Parts: sequence; structure tokens; C-alpha cells
Amino acid sequence: MGDTNLCVMSGRLTADPALRFTPSGKAVGSFRIALNEVFGTGEARKEITTFVPVVVWGATAETVAEYLKKGSPVLITGPRRDRTYETKDGEKRYVSEVIAQRVQFLGPAPAKKEKDNIAAMDEMSMPQEMADGDIPF
Repeated sequence: MGDTNLCVMSGRLTADPALRFTPSGKAVGSFRIALNEVFGTGEARKEITTFVPVVVWGATAETVAEYLKKGSPVLITGPRRDRTYETKDGEKRYVSEVIAQRVQFLGPAPAKKEKDNIAAMDEMSMPQEMADGDIPF
């Protein structure tokens, strides 16, 4: 049977994406998205916000870092992964994150980020959907 671990989430970036490179030169990006859920109506209405860490690899990571910024709306598709790691102080940490296989930009075409100024981009030249099958998990 196919993959049963598939998350599809729509939210907004909580900060500008971070871009790093592995020792072999592979791009890896990370960011968080805020997901809002509303329960009830009227005075019983309650809104809950969940913050989800997202990791993206390769050319998609570079494109995300180049075009998205805090507040950008996105649709993320990919599996959820849990991992543990040890801090420099020897503390064990647990992380649950989504490994984005697809990132779809929502809303108007995002502006390309540049060092000191943001250049507007022609909507037709901006890829609206990306996929990267080179995930090392």
C-alpha cells in the first residue's frame, strides 16, 4: 500500500525562511508555518494556532528562501518526521517536523528577496508549484 504518512497544510510563514548547506553542498531550508483552527460559534468561539516546523531540500529550499518571507501564505505537502538530537550541553531534544515535498505559493506572486531592496517580479516568471524528490529520508 502507498504512503500513509502524508500531511497537507496551509498556513503562513512565521519568519523568513533559513537556508543552509550540507557539507556536500545540498541546500536545506527551514521555516515554521502558523495553522489556525476555529472551534464553536458566537461567545463559545475559540481559535487555536499551531506552529509547525517545516524542512525543505534542494532547489526547492533555494527557491523558498529566495521568494518567501514572513507572512507568506503557502500550501505544504509531505510526510511528518520525528527525530531526536543532542544539544551542545548534552540535553536530548525531540522534534516533529514536516519534510515538504511540495511547496505551493498562495496569493499574489511573491517578490524576489535581495540584499538591500525587494524587486517586484513578473507573475508569469514565478514558479507557483515546486517538487523535489531528492529527500534523503
